[in-house]
Amino acid sequence: LASLTIFINLKEISVIQFIIAMSMILIVGLVFLFGWNNLGNEKMFDYTLGADAKNIFFPIGPILFALSGRVAIVELIKYFSPRRPLKSIKHSIVLGTVIPAAVYGFFVVAVLSLSNFISEDAVTGLTDVLPPFVLGALGVLGILAVWTSYIAIAYDVNNILKVDWKLSSFLSGLMVVFLPILFYLAGLNNFILLV
Repeated sequence: LASLTIFINLKEISVIQFIIAMSMILIVGLVFLFGWNNLGNEKMFDYTLGADAKNIFFPIGPILFALSGRVAIVELIKYFSPRRPLKSIKHSIVLGTVIPAAVYGFFVVAVLSLSNFISEDAVTGLTDVLPPFVLGALGVLGILAVWTSYIAIAYDVNNILKVDWKLSSFLSGLMVVFLPILFYLAGLNNFILLV
């Protein structure tokens, strides 16, 4: 479904992305509020200071992926440049980098303060701690996080296939929609390992 967004215009995508981003901020805020009373507990420090040294760099890939909004910068410039000077777009780029980093930071702190154990998906460790409606919201958050990243990347890959590889809109659209499904069916289905 996220792949199909490449067939709509940039203005509609920006509205979809804005709604998704606001939803994600609300869900992370909700989880952070549940973890508020546990901030600074000893369990939180055990996770961060007692980390296995051989895995210390493992989170770098997912963190970089989470903050990889650079593919959206070209589209942001296209969207705003007819109406605004490029210099004023700099503020949007800075905010678009700082706000997601802060939201991810709040989420990490909330998970560390609440979890009985840190799981690969960050949610499994919260199943005994949070009420079902918050766990449901976290499920929605996971879908939205993947969806919003995928929309930006799919849009960028579609443009690369059309502009750099000179493929037709139809063929590039087919590749963006169906190649990820084929990769998944071929066994490339461990998201964290891929990132």
